[in-house]
Amino acid sequence: HNSVRSHLVLHGDIQATTQRLIKLWDGTQFDSESEWWKSIQKKCKSNEEATESLCADLTVPLNYYAAFNQFAHLIPKDALIVSEGANTMDIGRAFLKNYLPRHRLDAGSF
Repeated sequence: HNSVRSHLVLHGDIQATTQRLIKLWDGTQFDSESEWWKSIQKKCKSNEEATESLCADLTVPLNYYAAFNQFAHLIPKDALIVSEGANTMDIGRAFLKNYLPRHRLDAGSF
C-alpha cells in the first residue's frame, strides 16, 4: 500500500521467489490468539462493515460499491472481467471476483 512504508521488499521471479519462501516457511503457522492475528481479524471485520454500509447506500448518484453490488452475484465464475478507470479497477479488484487465472483485464494488461 502506498500510504504505509514497506518493511520488506521482495523482487524477483514470482515462481522462484514463492518457492523459496515456502521452503523457508517450513510449515510455520501463526498463533490464532496472537495480538497480530487478532488485529488483522479486527481490521477485516471493520472493512467488511464499511463495505456493507457502502453497498447499502443507494442514494443518487450511486457509489461504486452500491452499483457493483447490483450485479456482482450474477457474474459467472468463468467470466472475463474487463475494467477501465482507476476507481473501477481498484474497487473492482476487491469486489468483482475472478476465479480463473488471466480472467481479469485492467487497463495496461497484456
